[in-house]
Amino acid sequence: MRQAGLPRQSLALTPGPAPRSGAALDLAARTVSIRRQYVETNGSLLIAPPKSRAGVRTVAFPATLVPELREHLETYAGPDNTALVFTGQRGGVLRRGNFRKASGWSAAVAAIGAAGTAFS
Repeated sequence: MRQAGLPRQSLALTPGPAPRSGAALDLAARTVSIRRQYVETNGSLLIAPPKSRAGVRTVAFPATLVPELREHLETYAGPDNTALVFTGQRGGVLRRGNFRKASGWSAAVAAIGAAGTAFS
């Protein structure tokens, strides 16, 4: 089973420096920097460091994603640098338990010929 590069706990991305979530999306540099994560414990969300030093990282993405991400930010994200990039149905943090359904993950990976890819 293949895996995408970011754990589900890192879904709370914000554009620019991200004091709230600890994950910053930088379109100019084409990077996502992970410094902290939301962790769901007993139904509550807490902000915590990644489980290991390797979890603190910067991940590059291709330039071809920049226009798509820019359009997504303009349509779905709030205007400030602490707004979430990807949200749950009511605008809050996209929780681990509803990610696959809310994102249409299975259909998306099947459409690109990558059925069986996990996001973990």
